[in-house]
Amino acid sequence: MSLLENNCYQSIKFVIVGGINTGITYAIYVALIYIGLHYSIALSLLYIIGIVSGYFMNRYWTFASHKQCHRSFIKYSSSYVIIYFINLLLLALLVNNGLMEAVLAQLVILVITTIISFFIQKKWVFKSQFN
Repeated sequence: MSLLENNCYQSIKFVIVGGINTGITYAIYVALIYIGLHYSIALSLLYIIGIVSGYFMNRYWTFASHKQCHRSFIKYSSSYVIIYFINLLLLALLVNNGLMEAVLAQLVILVITTIISFFIQKKWVFKSQFN
């Protein structure tokens, strides 16, 4: 498989995994918002759930990584700490400035964080000789 085909194939798998993981965690986020939890706490909880589930799906299916699990999990978690703070900052800017309500703002931000996370995972977390 050529490098271009591999990138396309991985991108499709990443979107599928991300869609499943995001759908589940976004539903949890919405439920937490509607029961009255502050958006920052809801976001923190969904990131914890999403990091664990997303790591295993991406490790074994998207990138088929054979690296040591503990090292790649640390890198994966670290990358999502960075993405979390980017997400929280953007969410606070949109919500606190009255540009969007919390549920819609998070949906918009998901597009941005998805693109960022794909490249971080491909080039750093699950990097192999084939990337």
